[in-house]
Amino acid sequence: MKFIIIKEKIKQMLIWSQKYTKTDMLYLAKGGFWLSASNISSAIASLILLYLFANYLGKEIYGTYKFALSIFGLLSIFNLNGINTATTRAVAAHNNAVVLPALKTKIKMGVIGALVSLAISLYYYINNNYQLSLIFLIMSFFLPIFDSFNIYSSILIGRKKFNKTALYLIASQIVATTTISFSIFTRNIFIILATYLSSWMLLRMYFFNKTIREIDVKSIDKKTDLDIKFGKHLSVIGVIDTISGQVDKMLIFHFLGPIELAAYSLAIAPVDQIKSLISNIQNLILPKYSNKSLNDIQIGLKSKKWILVVTLLFIILFYILCAPFLYRTIFPAYMESVIFSQLFAVSLFSVPALFFVTAFKSKTMAGELYKLKISTLVMQIILYSAVSFHPTVLNFIIIRILIRFFNMALSGSILFKK
Repeated sequence: MKFIIIKEKIKQMLIWSQKYTKTDMLYLAKGGFWLSASNISSAIASLILLYLFANYLGKEIYGTYKFALSIFGLLSIFNLNGINTATTRAVAAHNNAVVLPALKTKIKMGVIGALVSLAISLYYYINNNYQLSLIFLIMSFFLPIFDSFNIYSSILIGRKKFNKTALYLIASQIVATTTISFSIFTRNIFIILATYLSSWMLLRMYFFNKTIREIDVKSIDKKTDLDIKFGKHLSVIGVIDTISGQVDKMLIFHFLGPIELAAYSLAIAPVDQIKSLISNIQNLILPKYSNKSLNDIQIGLKSKKWILVVTLLFIILFYILCAPFLYRTIFPAYMESVIFSQLFAVSLFSVPALFFVTAFKSKTMAGELYKLKISTLVMQIILYSAVSFHPTVLNFIIIRILIRFFNMALSGSILFKK
């Protein structure tokens, strides 16, 4: 009885707060609870793995592992991950027929990535670099499928099944983190990499099969081809995003080596985890934005700007104060990364770009997305060309910050000129 009374009071409080936040707080609280649960589990899992990597692996092994994952992410561009967002839009509009064609397209295109990985493996083998040769050989087996079956989460988000999305992710995090943790103690990069890829691949396949049983995917819908086409546009845009997201790590590995890459990775990891926690709200707002006019989206974003700025300021200051303690406690071997991490925290002010880009995706504004991503990539090329004359971890951190602010400024300018 008391629980019902408390629940009703919370509901009334949320309804009251809507006139100040200009947001559907009931929807946000319902979906946000489950997203928060999954976000917390992801953060804990990441923290556990970062602790083990930082304290039980040598810097050179960890740096090589991060380089391998960067290349794997780059080769995953062939999986057309933009189809996931298009699938969310389609399922939100009750077009479930898009699911199987989307999955088949992702797997077929993923084979190209596998062939490229095999070719790179052969190149390194011929040049007597057997470690990288075997790494690329292992990755080639997983590339067609690893990301493809993750489309299940897009289906659940489109159906607004945030509880299942969260529960499936939490279960996956528990199983994957456990298996990867044990593999770290082998200190064998091949076992660690294969364990990471195989555990996540099998979990995604399992939850895809579980999800697909709950919907009708056999019906024919004339919009299916259009949804797949938009998904391909998003995938091309995703190629630019992937290159943008991995190029810094590849350049650091090339110019400075795996040890410096390890220090850089540990500097940006906590801040990127905070950004990831915030960015998951996109899963809540994409279905909502899909059913709103662009003008309504613009008005809503303008009305919330100061709430967002103050919230981000609090988060940034809190992190800057806590970072030294965090590194002394969890990453004592990487204390040189503290100052870089504190500086990088400033990049969190660029979070509004996530909402701007979600608006573009919800309205299938492919042209605007191309303009944004290509312009950002050009800016990256200019800045990274400049830093190649004096490559340091600090310079790479500064460039990463500048690029994020450039992306926010340009995406906001494009959105609010419409």
